[in-house]
Amino acid sequence: MVIKSRDLRVKHKRISNPNSSKWDLSPIAFERGSKASSKEIILKTRYYQDDDSVIHHKMETASLLKYHAETLIDSGSSVTSVGGALNDIKRFFSYFYENQYGIHNVENIRQAIFDYSEHQFARASLRKIKHQSAYQLIGSISHFLNGVFEDLQFEIGQTRLKKESKPLRALSREADKVILSEAHRLAKFCFDITQNFDPSMLRSGYLPIIIQANNQEINLTLGRKKLLKVDADFKQTSAYLAFNLRVTAEVFMFLGMTVQNQAPAYNLKRSTFAYKSLGDTYEVREYKNRRGGDVLFKIPRPYKFYFEKYLSFLDEYAPDSEWLFPHLEKFKGFRKRTDIETSKFKRFCLRYKIPWVKPSAFRKIGENILMRLASDEKTASDYANHAVSTFRQHYEFPSLQRAMIEIGRFWNGNDPLTHGKPKVSLFNSPCNGIPLSIDDEKHDLPKPDCITPTGCIGCKHYRDEDSFEYVWGLYSFKFLKIIESSSHHTKQHKPSTIAIEWVNLKMSWFENSENTQHQEWVEEAAMKIEEGDYHPTWSRKIEKFKG
Repeated sequence: MVIKSRDLRVKHKRISNPNSSKWDLSPIAFERGSKASSKEIILKTRYYQDDDSVIHHKMETASLLKYHAETLIDSGSSVTSVGGALNDIKRFFSYFYENQYGIHNVENIRQAIFDYSEHQFARASLRKIKHQSAYQLIGSISHFLNGVFEDLQFEIGQTRLKKESKPLRALSREADKVILSEAHRLAKFCFDITQNFDPSMLRSGYLPIIIQANNQEINLTLGRKKLLKVDADFKQTSAYLAFNLRVTAEVFMFLGMTVQNQAPAYNLKRSTFAYKSLGDTYEVREYKNRRGGDVLFKIPRPYKFYFEKYLSFLDEYAPDSEWLFPHLEKFKGFRKRTDIETSKFKRFCLRYKIPWVKPSAFRKIGENILMRLASDEKTASDYANHAVSTFRQHYEFPSLQRAMIEIGRFWNGNDPLTHGKPKVSLFNSPCNGIPLSIDDEKHDLPKPDCITPTGCIGCKHYRDEDSFEYVWGLYSFKFLKIIESSSHHTKQHKPSTIAIEWVNLKMSWFENSENTQHQEWVEEAAMKIEEGDYHPTWSRKIEKFKG
């Protein structure tokens, strides 16, 4: 008996493109997974025999995946993220079928995920994909399937894939100026659009709509150039493009002034958005899921007047829109804004020679400017509604200029060598001649003095020297301590061992330095020791022990 299969397409009112193939989970119910053509899927999975237990079992799995995806979207997860996860799941089940893991039980799926991670690790090792891409793929699959199968609980830590953390690179003064300059030009362009745009032009009945911005004429209706008289509402003519550009320009103003994320800004609704006037600022409250409570951010004084002007604009020209930053579709009306509109605005800016800065970077720049003005990371983090650690890891721009200034200030106030004429230590490095112990929890460091060779090891005033003489001296001192240690046969921890470890730590820095000259110094110093050519400071002591 032929039975019509169930509908395996993920459906939800938040999905703006429900007909996209990524929402159809029928391929998972077919033997070839995501590699199956749509025609094959229609023939094989839309109808099947009632005694075909294999197809029926796959249908059950696909139904569980569909239910979980719809639950995630319904609970507030990003539609884009869920759609991407479903594409990853389809790729995984293609691998599952190709390698014939059998039925979809927890044991088979767990083994298949692990093997698939090894497959992706091998591809990354051969540089066919990036290691981070492989990590994100397996992480997406395991996270999604853990929610579908309660007993699975697969952890990506069980695999050889590791998350890569890119070190933040400091920006030079020139690069810092370029970034700020590009952001400034984009911000000024958006500001010119918001201020020079006359809303009455939307209902004037004439096209195109042209304004002055960036010292040039800007056509907000894009391709249309000749003057045209129209009798229709602006929602049904090319004037709708001008409305969308006006709103997009306001989005960038909002992101820069409030330091908010793009996605939460798009989710803001006028009906649930509470504005409370506090003198020269607005206090705005909105629930933010990942923080688990109320979030407070303020619209600052310089932006208050312009934001109120924007709200008045919406009241008159988009009264039936529930969104704070709506997108107008021709003949259809207002809907929620998406990233696609940002891509369109990028092309619009580049057309008029305006440098493009994506919204996430635009927000980062705004937050870093605030941090520089306040000279306080906590103030900038609180204003943007996240922790200081989050700001440091994801938002802060390391600045070489700021680092140089801060280091200079620190040493000006704390370097003891600035007080009195510097002296020279036993290792030919600068010193103030006043021994002072460093904090040592183990209490096994020698007591600092300016007499014995080991007296520099535990001294706060000791400084390294960037020279070959210094490296040669350290190697000679280490050789001296090795000879000294070999002359005392005991199982107890020898004082000379501490000195050797101290020198090894300093040599490690020179060996791993990106400056090739440092590495050459290490090689030359080691060669001199092998040849018996010791630094004059230590040569007599070494000859005494050897003699």
